[in-house]
Amino acid sequence: MINRSDLIVVGKVTRILSVENASQNEFMVLPITYYKFTIDKVLADTDQYKSGSSITVYKTGGVFEGKEYQLQGYPPYNPGEQVILFLKEGEPADSYYTPPQSQFLPYFTLIL
Repeated sequence: MINRSDLIVVGKVTRILSVENASQNEFMVLPITYYKFTIDKVLADTDQYKSGSSITVYKTGGVFEGKEYQLQGYPPYNPGEQVILFLKEGEPADSYYTPPQSQFLPYFTLIL
């Protein structure tokens, strides 16, 4: 997972920006949720981000038109939650997505 990531950070969910339907099929719903994160610590990256910067992250799933859609083992982020993110560059520019199995709640203390 480390080698496949473009950016690895510890960050806190600041807010949910939006949810949209990414499905190309009018009979199917595939919600994508966009989140704003504040980076607490950069673990692996480019030189683009520093502690305290904001970043937009999106992932599959979310509440769309009053219904919740969630991939098993891929829970939504909650505002105020701190997570370790293994991110891939996404579209639009300056946004990243979290592939399944690429987020971890830091239930332990990170000593860096």
